[in-house]
Amino acid sequence: MPDYFSYRLTGKMNWEYTNATTTQLVNINSDDWDESLLAWSGANKAWFGRPTHPGNVIGHWICPQGNEIPVVAVASHDTASAVIASPLNGSRAAYLSSGTWSLMGFESQTPFTNDTALAANITNEGGAEGRYRVLKNIMGLWLLQRVLQERANQRSPGAYRATQALPACRFIINPNDDRFINPEAMCSEIQAACRETAQPIPESDAELARCIFDSLALLYADVLHELAQLRGEDFSQLHIVGGGCQNTLLNPAMRRCLRYSGDRRAC
Repeated sequence: MPDYFSYRLTGKMNWEYTNATTTQLVNINSDDWDESLLAWSGANKAWFGRPTHPGNVIGHWICPQGNEIPVVAVASHDTASAVIASPLNGSRAAYLSSGTWSLMGFESQTPFTNDTALAANITNEGGAEGRYRVLKNIMGLWLLQRVLQERANQRSPGAYRATQALPACRFIINPNDDRFINPEAMCSEIQAACRETAQPIPESDAELARCIFDSLALLYADVLHELAQLRGEDFSQLHIVGGGCQNTLLNPAMRRCLRYSGDRRAC
């Protein structure tokens, strides 16, 4: 879509770099399309131009008054722009783009393509100014959105205060489990996961919300630990951007889970 908009404005075909890298068809060393991957996917490199990095002029838009307005390539992948907006100060800063989906990572001048990254399902996506966004995808608040949707007609009044009052970490699931991608009934799927692991069953709106917030908070802490192990250095800052940065139940839960005592995380 971003490249289509720039084409309509300029008449020039463009393949913006940060967006192109998310196709997994860009060679991480050359910043160009990988011929072997394209051939494997049934595509031809001749169909594509070299990806354009953010900051380069794509072409010009002729406005109704006849003036030529330069159209500049931006970091058109939404997470790439979110990372640019994050005040990452120094090499020990990490980011969390928190919303329906969550992405946690850090910026690096070099990609991480070792076995540790592969085992942890950590990816290298293109960023601005030649940097890499080393990150991991996390399910995010999609689980809560589905629960709220399913219970729209029976939502309990005072659910926020009730959620806040519940003890932490009574119900824990793995939000990244494939079973939560798009189940027929999210509430039932969460309850089944708790039942299968011999935990109490969250029944009320508040209990389901508490389960989701605590489970996400623990997963965020685990992913940050994985990222720190990958780069061989702990993080001193975590910057949260996106709609989830305003969530006054999720973020305190995450703060609790990020309190380290050696290798032990406290929830």
